[in-house]
Amino acid sequence: MLRSPASVTAEPSRNRRASPFAQGAVSNLLNPKVALFFLAILPQFINPSLGNPGLQAAILGLVSIASGTAVNLCTAALGGRARHWLLAKPRFFQRFQQFSGAALIGLGVKVALERAR
Repeated sequence: MLRSPASVTAEPSRNRRASPFAQGAVSNLLNPKVALFFLAILPQFINPSLGNPGLQAAILGLVSIASGTAVNLCTAALGGRARHWLLAKPRFFQRFQQFSGAALIGLGVKVALERAR
């Protein structure tokens, strides 16, 4: 990132396997943390005295999916706008990449020094 920062390309990849949607879908489907999260957290919010626990779990799952989808759509929209802005300012993007690289090196040094104590 410091020596040769990435550049923003004008045309995104047309490879279906490399599409952001496909990558996200595969990542979520193969991620066991999502299933473990729902198995560990969801039962705490189910009250059998209020009715069918299966229906409560389904409703909570649907609410989680809807809120997650809303957040992801907003993130994608903001990312698209940021990409267009960065296409117009490639020098800024390179400097940002270099700053990010320096920050990562700094954090790595901090962690190394913390472990040495």
